[in-house]
Amino acid sequence: MNASRISKFLLLAAWTTAHLLSAAVMAATAAAQTTNTFTEWTTSASASQPLHVISAGPTRIYFTESARNRIGSLNTATNVVNEWTLPSGSVPHGLVLDSNSNLVFCAVTGDYLGILDPSTNQLTEYPLPSPGGGSIHLDTTVSGAGTPIYFLSESTGNKIAMVDPSSPTQFTEWTVPTTASNPRGVSIGAADGSGWQVYFVELNAHKIGMLDTFTNQITEWLLPQVRQAEHIHYVPNFNGVGGLVYFGDLADSTVGALDPGDSTNSMETLWTAPTSPAGVADVLVEQGADPQIYFSERTASKIGFLDVALASGTAIPIPPNDVVTTAVTQTQSAVTPQSYQLTKASITAVVVPAVNNVLGTSSNGFTEWSIPTPNSGPLGITGLGTTSVIFAEYNTGKVTIMGPSSR
Repeated sequence: MNASRISKFLLLAAWTTAHLLSAAVMAATAAAQTTNTFTEWTTSASASQPLHVISAGPTRIYFTESARNRIGSLNTATNVVNEWTLPSGSVPHGLVLDSNSNLVFCAVTGDYLGILDPSTNQLTEYPLPSPGGGSIHLDTTVSGAGTPIYFLSESTGNKIAMVDPSSPTQFTEWTVPTTASNPRGVSIGAADGSGWQVYFVELNAHKIGMLDTFTNQITEWLLPQVRQAEHIHYVPNFNGVGGLVYFGDLADSTVGALDPGDSTNSMETLWTAPTSPAGVADVLVEQGADPQIYFSERTASKIGFLDVALASGTAIPIPPNDVVTTAVTQTQSAVTPQSYQLTKASITAVVVPAVNNVLGTSSNGFTEWSIPTPNSGPLGITGLGTTSVIFAEYNTGKVTIMGPSSR
């Protein structure tokens, strides 16, 4: 073995060891840390109905305010909330941060994809080619040219769309084979040739679909045990081979994972949270040798944690007849983007957060913490560093960080 190959081998070994140790430390920390601190900030109104949250560094959180037609920003170091008021009737839903640090969201009733530059306050709208499509959830990656592109679901239009702002035909759309499937959550999976594998939920059909943009095929997995999945997250396997699609059941207490495999060996694994009904709205997966999964319980107003290594899940083979692949046609459209200069409004009074320590309840690989605010209805959840999570309290208009307590 030459020096170069030895160096690469040692580097790979060091990287693998470090990640194994990191995963082990995270697992041990999560399992041992049953008391967590909840820090809750009220947004501009208790009825703002925040849906999704994202972090942009250790002290900056962005969120959608669906009932007030705004995008919000929270600086956790200064406790200052800023807001951008969107064009009338937008109703922002899904939210991501792209590779250019833009805030990108779906306007459900506004029927557009919005790109907001927080440094200049400029909003650019990309209207759906067909009005009434109901853009709702999205994910982002970069094109071969290194520029951001976006995949989104059109819930009432029954389509999956790709928006490439650098292309003259910005919109590419594929119709979901199952009629009126109501596609929702979107998560970009592995690359395939010069395309992508894009996973999405079919809310009305009890299915998870995958659009392969390289082959122009959509594969659908029927999951009859899952009543109402809305959000999904594709996570590559720890060994780098394949990946799993994680989801929650908003109408039940189920946390699930789909192993797409192929038509002959697809598998779903389901875990049941201790609280019933929990209403698992969204999941956050910290992948390692054994995944660590945080999830929001909208019905129970709790945050849950699942250590897959300690929990008993039910593995269910998916019959080959319940895995269907269909060739679909892509339609490309040119739209006319519209740009606006928005006003960034600051809340004059500093929003002092409520801080509470909460002892979790653990059993069978699960830990659950009751959110200090009753009937908070947590929805979107995301990570902040390696030990904290952020989530939106839909019913009470709050944005919250749950992190380790010093107690």
